[in-house]
Amino acid sequence: MSFPQRFGTSRDDLANLTPMRAQASPDATRSIPHILFFEPSWLDRLRGSATIRRANARVLSAARVDQAIHHLNTARVDIALLDLDFSQGRHDVLLCMLHERAPEAYVVASSATASDADMEACFARGFDDFVPKPLAASRLRIVIDAAADAHRASSVSRAVPIRNNDDFYSPELHAQLLVHLREETDKLYTMLSTSTSLGTQLHRRMHRIRSGLLLLGLRPLADECRDLERDCELPHVDDGVLRRRGWRIARQMRALSAPATTEPLDTAGGNSPA
Repeated sequence: MSFPQRFGTSRDDLANLTPMRAQASPDATRSIPHILFFEPSWLDRLRGSATIRRANARVLSAARVDQAIHHLNTARVDIALLDLDFSQGRHDVLLCMLHERAPEAYVVASSATASDADMEACFARGFDDFVPKPLAASRLRIVIDAAADAHRASSVSRAVPIRNNDDFYSPELHAQLLVHLREETDKLYTMLSTSTSLGTQLHRRMHRIRSGLLLLGLRPLADECRDLERDCELPHVDDGVLRRRGWRIARQMRALSAPATTEPLDTAGGNSPA
């Protein structure tokens, strides 16, 4: 008995397509973001896990800190989504663990009751983003895109060594520039934590910081400051958006200016970036 061909495709053609699917699946698997979802409430965890899957992500759910640590030790974590409502401070423990074991992870706070002050405190403690409850797949897709952008930006920043190859480079100048960068970082943290009229102050601060970053050879981060400086002048850009971007820049500055990781490089070629 012969089977009718539909849409011009025979069984032999379908057999030939099978290896192509097998070859494409590993790439597709690698592109799926892995989200560590810490939620003590079983009902919110059930609903949130389903929402994360609808956002085309793999969910690693955890109700306890030890379960979250197990995922950190055994799986890749691209995004960490931490509950603030029922965790009773355990998210702070997880935040420290994430910074130690998954520094590349994009850390997101989630709450149904958080005020603006609570969100600012989250950004000050090291969270990258915030999503309200109940979780929505459309909002999670935005977070996934933001995490991918942040990962690309941080990769570029790390690829640029903190040095200056110009003729006037000297270790003394390099050390002074790093001290200046640390001072500017502290001022930026203070301003983001306390300022109410953010636009004008953030515009001036980005302008000051950008010149120091360029002298250190950190052009990608300097360009990010320039973009934020320009957006501060736009009336339709919300202060909350500006503040979140400011916190992201501040955290990158703090990491780059840390004394333990910013040893000057030997311009004669004796040392090379790790």
